[in-house]
Amino acid sequence: VPADCRQFTVLFLDGFLGEEAIGRYRPHLRVHDGDQVYLGVEFVDGPDGPLPPGGRSYATVRFLFEPQVSYEALVVGAEFDICEGDRVVGSGRVTHR
Repeated sequence: VPADCRQFTVLFLDGFLGEEAIGRYRPHLRVHDGDQVYLGVEFVDGPDGPLPPGGRSYATVRFLFEPQVSYEALVVGAEFDICEGDRVVGSGRVTHR
């Protein structure tokens, strides 16, 4: 995993497009126990194919706005929502940082 990327376990509630979205999918993460700030990320690695609703996979993200934005709330074990605007499309847990 490159130094500017983090690996997470992700549960996609609405499915995930798979490899065609890698490098282009830029949702926000909102940490459950955090200050509800939307943290911009880019998925740079993930499942090879589409995930069905409720499918689980590992994914790697790049923090888009670091160091201007603090991503400190995304500690190992932190749970988060994956948001597209105000719509929650998935959830996940940090497994490696």
